[in-house]
Parts: sequence; C-alpha cells; structure tokens
Amino acid sequence: MNATALYKQPDIFDLYDGGGIDLLCLGAAHVDPQGNVNVSKFAGRVVGPGGWEIAGGRLNILEDGDGIKFVKQLEQVTFSGEYAHETGQEVLYITERAVLKVTKNGLPIIEIAPGVFERKSRGATSKSPGDVSS
Repeated sequence: MNATALYKQPDIFDLYDGGGIDLLCLGAAHVDPQGNVNVSKFAGRVVGPGGWEIAGGRLNILEDGDGIKFVKQLEQVTFSGEYAHETGQEVLYITERAVLKVTKNGLPIIEIAPGVFERKSRGATSKSPGDVSS
C-alpha cells in the first residue's frame, strides 16, 4: 500500500472539524427541505436506491427506489445543511435525477438530468416539490 496518510478512526473527526477536507461524498437515508441529512437512524430500515444506467449518453431509470429520500422532517440530523450554509460551505445533493443546492431558502433543484422529466424527478424522490432554479 502506498498511502499518503493513515489515520485512526477517531482522528478522522479532527480533519472534519478542522477543515482538512475539501470534498466529502455522503450517502443519505433522508434529506429535509433545509438540506439536513440523516444517515444514521431511520426506524431500523434501509431505504432502497432503485436502479439506473447510462446508455447511449442518456440516463435510463430502470426501477424507482421503494422509499422517499426527501422528507419534511428527519428522525435524526447527522449532517446539518443549515449550519453548513451559515458557515459558507457549498453543499450539493446529486441524485440520478437532479442536482439540489443548500441555500438560505432551502433546497432548490438547480439541474435536472437529461431525459428525466421535472415532474417525474420530483415525484420519485420527494413528498414536497422543489423549485427549479434558473
């Protein structure tokens, strides 16, 4: 192994808190309208991701996931989108259907994947529609 650095698990949190990470990719069980994320507690159930592929330069959604990812209220906040926005961090949520951005006004959709209708994009991932930014 030619690692640049090796850290013990507890030491990783010093990197998070100290601003030592430029980019973080995190999966989400649930996201609320303010961009807060729950990845750690959701009634003992993992929500399925569905299925998709990119073929011929187009996105093809093969199967919708069986759960709602974007919800009005989280059971637990693992990551605070509100705090991230307050501290000037750019936070994007990138799904197979759309890109959403944490703003002072919530979580608007800023881009919709080619080949995915806006209505389908909202209906499959959210209980409440977002606004598409221009």
